[in-house]
Amino acid sequence: MIPTWVVVLTSAVVGAVVSNVIVFIGQERERQARRRELLLTKAIELAVIRRDLFIKGAEATGKTVHLRPEISMAAEYFNALQKLIRDNVLPEKMVEEEAQSLAEALAAEKAIKQRQISDAASLKATHPGLWADVPEEDR
Repeated sequence: MIPTWVVVLTSAVVGAVVSNVIVFIGQERERQARRRELLLTKAIELAVIRRDLFIKGAEATGKTVHLRPEISMAAEYFNALQKLIRDNVLPEKMVEEEAQSLAEALAAEKAIKQRQISDAASLKATHPGLWADVPEEDR
């Protein structure tokens, strides 16, 4: 027959191990939930920033923009952030869209500068007296 103290000790060890496993699983689930919550918060912040940038860009250029709903942009950012954490890369679609957006912004900036140069040249031609006080190298 097994001594009583061995049975008590064994059951205490088994209980401690089971308890620690349950606590570990609970902590891991809590960490995952906090991580998802943080990703969602940051995704919403990014969507708001993107919306504001589009609005400012539209105001600056005078163009009409069609914005997707913020929840749609937030979902896209959430998925992108999850993929970035999981795989250390952004989704290909997002990289392509950002590259296209950057190219369009650079093209718009170039067009604005060309228009400013053209406006300055026509002003100089129509009002030559305005340039009398400007040094030659700044004209």
